[in-house]
Amino acid sequence: SKESKRKTKETFVLDRDEFIVRIQDHSGMLLDTIFFHTSKNRILACGRDNRINFEFIAKPGFHFGVFRCGLCDGGSTAHLQFFEADQIELPNSSHASNSELFELLAAPRYRRIFPLLVEFLTIKDCLAIFSVNQLFCSLKRDIRIISPLIFRCLYFYETREITEGIHINLLRKLAKRWLEASLAVGETEIGKILKTLTQISKNHVLSSSGQHDFNGWRKLQGDCIIEPIFTQAYRKHVFATSYMETSMSFSIQLDKIFPPDLVSSFVQGKSVIILGAMVARRPDCEAEAHIVGRILDQRQSWMIEKTIHEDSLPNRPNFNKNWIHRYLVFDMSEVSLPPTEVPRIPTTVMLIISGKDKKFWAGHYGARFSSIYVRGMIKRDHLLTF
Repeated sequence: SKESKRKTKETFVLDRDEFIVRIQDHSGMLLDTIFFHTSKNRILACGRDNRINFEFIAKPGFHFGVFRCGLCDGGSTAHLQFFEADQIELPNSSHASNSELFELLAAPRYRRIFPLLVEFLTIKDCLAIFSVNQLFCSLKRDIRIISPLIFRCLYFYETREITEGIHINLLRKLAKRWLEASLAVGETEIGKILKTLTQISKNHVLSSSGQHDFNGWRKLQGDCIIEPIFTQAYRKHVFATSYMETSMSFSIQLDKIFPPDLVSSFVQGKSVIILGAMVARRPDCEAEAHIVGRILDQRQSWMIEKTIHEDSLPNRPNFNKNWIHRYLVFDMSEVSLPPTEVPRIPTTVMLIISGKDKKFWAGHYGARFSSIYVRGMIKRDHLLTF
């Protein structure tokens, strides 16, 4: 009926000192109703059904934040079985080990302290703090906080800190909004650098997880398919390989990665190209995965090749935790090519992904690929020369 298909949308505004400490919901084929109980004894309800079959209660000194939900495959139908909410320490709780720190950060007069703490927190922690309440969310507009996080994200291959491309994309969006909202600041030195970096570091793989079919991809061997994923808000599709070696390639010209005036920077070793992907296996079948990166010259002959081989992908009870980040960095300053009569000039970047299952099961039980990317990046030592 039209009534049953109608979606319910509610907006709730919490006070700065108000937190969600209890969640109740009723779910079957769909999430019918959800109740949020706050620390001020308010009940915020969304939905029309008063029945309850799931309940989450925060332990003393904690509250809920960073909510996620999705669908799980329940056989013949899809049931809403996946719901998660992170428990975060309350700022004024005597039970919380970091309560003094959070209380300090929450006080407006001490906001200047938070930028000094950013370097001691992981990027994931900082993004979680932004989701705690309105005050922390406003910190996203502070360039003293955003700029070091952006640099750490973009240069993840130096610190080995980032494990998800979603962090890079999120912080790039924050930087773009900051630049658009403050044109005067955008003309400063840091503004110019961030503007250039956010342009160059964008992902050039349009269909990075199969969200745009096989657009830009060329199938080399086997039959790779696009499989839907229901349990992650930011990963809707993945490329799935089969029982035989399944591979496909993505190619892009250098002048598509770098602006015309910066193409030569890669040849001169002042910038790098990073290729990578998130890789996983199914919980019920062993699988292997391979990533190959190549730099081709003007004759489309490969000059440099790097490979990553995962002969046995890790398996964890939670499929969402199976994903691992693998990447390759191409730096021409580290390459010594033999001299030739006609100088070889790099013109094209090629990325090849391949995988298969290790049990030879019929179907697509092999490696999964998601968040595939090809990015350019100016070396940190040469930022001020551009």
